Amino acid sequence: VHLHFSDFKQAERQFAKAAGIQIRSRKAHPLDVVKCLVNLGHARLMQQKMDGARSVFCDAVKIVRTKLGYDDWHVASIQSQIGYIYFQVGDFDSALHAFADALAVHRANVNRRAIAETLCSIGSIHLEQKNFDPAIECFLEALHLQRETVGDFHPDVIVTLDNLAFCHVKKRDYDKALKYYNETLQAQVAFYGEFTHQCAKTKRKEQVVLKKYCRSRQARDRAFTA
Repeated sequence: VHLHFSDFKQAERQFAKAAGIQIRSRKAHPLDVVKCLVNLGHARLMQQKMDGARSVFCDAVKIVRTKLGYDDWHVASIQSQIGYIYFQVGDFDSALHAFADALAVHRANVNRRAIAETLCSIGSIHLEQKNFDPAIECFLEALHLQRETVGDFHPDVIVTLDNLAFCHVKKRDYDKALKYYNETLQAQVAFYGEFTHQCAKTKRKEQVVLKKYCRSRQARDRAFTA
């Protein structure tokens, strides 16, 4: 209730108290304890108490793994929360490790949409680190799964296409960048309509890349004729 009404400080106190009671009790179901810990973690997360949130999420993961196994879907859900925390504080290596654990669980359970979502998270971390090749690899696999599960014009697909285009811009592969921006625009027109701010933004990106592409071609032509 306190989480619903955004009273996160009070929610933290209540969930911490409830979690302590459940952990000491021999009758509490493991998933009830995990749910309480996760709610406690969310209450702390909303107050920017990153270390405290991560600590209870880690406790929750240990309980799930002990009681329900390493491939239980709750493990992936909580590991993704831990990965998000690490990402927010700039610990990208730990974030990658946490999301990799989540990805392994989703693959074991053949949850294709969750696999795609986690791959996008991993790709975004690589992108933040300017590791464009592994980012592209993640986004491409995610794109394939997204198109299989939600279709060609879903907002998730649009975001992934835009990320792929950006990666190729950074690699100065302007042909592929333009290809993915074109696909982004087609998906946006299909989903949002033609005259929207989303489409206008992508068109501006295309114009920037076209200018870079033309300058690149001119530089190559000068080098060839020199």
